[in-house]
Amino acid sequence: MSVMHVLLYIMYAYFILSLNVLFTGIAQGDVFQKRVRVVNGNVCATKKHSFKEGEYWYPPNKCVVGLCVARNNKIAYWNCTKPPKGVGCTVKRNRTARYPKCCPMTVCQRNQR
Repeated sequence: MSVMHVLLYIMYAYFILSLNVLFTGIAQGDVFQKRVRVVNGNVCATKKHSFKEGEYWYPPNKCVVGLCVARNNKIAYWNCTKPPKGVGCTVKRNRTARYPKCCPMTVCQRNQR
């Protein structure tokens, strides 16, 4: 498969994750890629996990999601953005939730008059 097809595939996955963000109100951060070992032609293999081309992977104890792009020997990862800070606001995070619900969010108190 050509590089153009891989890029289109990653853009499609980014679009799907963006829809999730749109409906959950949680912002996603950067996209980064890591080289991965590929077995059987279409399976991304990390030290402890294996998943097929096009499957999402939620690494334990990390607030990211990975997408297997075996044909390019890569896993594309998405992480969280840093939430904005404001006066009277705090940053909250659900460390037990899966991405993107584990991402930090700004919570501001309303003025009570």
